[in-house]
Amino acid sequence: MTALPWLVRTTTSSSMGSPRSSMGPFSPTRDQSAMSISYILPLMDGATGTVPLTHEHSIWPLLRTDAMYCMRAVSKIFAAFATSLTRRRGQMSWKEYREIFLYSVLSLLELQLLLTALPMWLMIPGFFVLPLLLVECSLIWSLIQLVNSEDRTFISRWNGTDEEKEEGWEHYTWAVVGGMEWSEDHLRKKTLPKLTELFNHDMHTFLPYRLGFPLDLLSRFLQRTLQVPTPTSTAVYNHVRANCVKLRSKQMNIIVHNTGALDMAWVMSRLCADLPPGQQMGKFNVYTFGSAMPEMTLPLGSHNGHEGHNCNCEDFPEYPIVNHYAFEDDPFAKIGVFLGARQRMEGRLVGAVYGLQSHGSRGHRRSKSWLSSGGRFTLDDYMDALFPDGNPRAGVLGEVCRIERDVSEMRELSALAKAVREVSRKGKRLSWTALGALAGSGGSASSNCRNDRNEMAGVVSLEEARRIGKSMEGILGYENNLLAAFVRGDYRLHLDEQKGFQKGCDECD
Repeated sequence: MTALPWLVRTTTSSSMGSPRSSMGPFSPTRDQSAMSISYILPLMDGATGTVPLTHEHSIWPLLRTDAMYCMRAVSKIFAAFATSLTRRRGQMSWKEYREIFLYSVLSLLELQLLLTALPMWLMIPGFFVLPLLLVECSLIWSLIQLVNSEDRTFISRWNGTDEEKEEGWEHYTWAVVGGMEWSEDHLRKKTLPKLTELFNHDMHTFLPYRLGFPLDLLSRFLQRTLQVPTPTSTAVYNHVRANCVKLRSKQMNIIVHNTGALDMAWVMSRLCADLPPGQQMGKFNVYTFGSAMPEMTLPLGSHNGHEGHNCNCEDFPEYPIVNHYAFEDDPFAKIGVFLGARQRMEGRLVGAVYGLQSHGSRGHRRSKSWLSSGGRFTLDDYMDALFPDGNPRAGVLGEVCRIERDVSEMRELSALAKAVREVSRKGKRLSWTALGALAGSGGSASSNCRNDRNEMAGVVSLEEARRIGKSMEGILGYENNLLAAFVRGDYRLHLDEQKGFQKGCDECD
């Protein structure tokens, strides 16, 4: 049985009996007081038991259920913004203060209008209320135009020389899909230039329109379930599709931040319906940071279509590879990627999940102050944690990953149970004892059996998830990590570091 090429890794055991990774010439610099990292395997779901929730339930039950999660997160999102601003109050420019002031005034006006419009209309004659509401709506509209006065789609240029550009540089493309940030000016002038230097490439950037805090939250809540297109998602779709069908284009890497994942999920589902599987769909990879979307769909069931093909699937995958990075205390990730991976397992969330935990909060009672939680959610926070000073070895990626095998297996088991339930509605349902017996003997079966006998497909995926989870024990965060492999500069990873210091997983049972 062959493993996923980007997950292949074997381990060695230390003298104490715990699995550890071999150390190469560049040992990762560890900050023991910083963070740790966990890893959830990507969903295989050989029997395709998972179905997007929006295709399984009607819209109103989904909105009602999702409203419970989102309402609990509003105070945490507001606390995250306040904590982030408090931490950076001495580092902001006057333009950032102006931007925050305008956005705050816009948000307060919207909140006042939402709370007082109906009582005023019921208590005061409409002859007096209507002009006042029209003036207030005009003021809100003017502030929205002022807040979004700069281009929403632009290119952040890398300042490198032609000599620094690698061969085939022009055939690779990078894109950033923005989300909710406390300052767009900070993103434009500091975060994006940092990304261009980190990866030595231009960044095509797509920023969402800002409507004020109440309307932003309301529109994102509706977009999670309704999945309606927005100007941002339409622009991203046109850009990604153009690169997929371009003959000379080799690969496109897309960095997605929190609510930008709502747009990216819409783009991915539409691309899967618009383009055939093959090298066109495999030309882009997606990396989300604090994804606010609990679902992301791609075709499943045969390792992204690799089986039965003669191509080098590692170099020419047939579908995008998706990786999610999320702080455990990120309020957007709690109602997004973590919700989809750990709780609502009946839905479909593709891709591997890297969870980032703070050592300081583990084993200690958290402060009761509402400002003490959720301060890390910006794209800057993620880059500082993953690549401090551009070094993937020095940050949290230099730590040994804790493989969340229980969560990974539960995702496969949930998909398997659902597939068996759907198949057996008109027939005899297999017992859990029978499923366990099949899973125990599934390791010796050929992976191609999922194509011949669909009832065994989920069992094979479950056994393969268990095997890969065991083989990955002791892996470092930057090993088999596509995003870390693209880091350039003085801290660029060597090939043996990217793949792990021991190749091959065929001898691992």
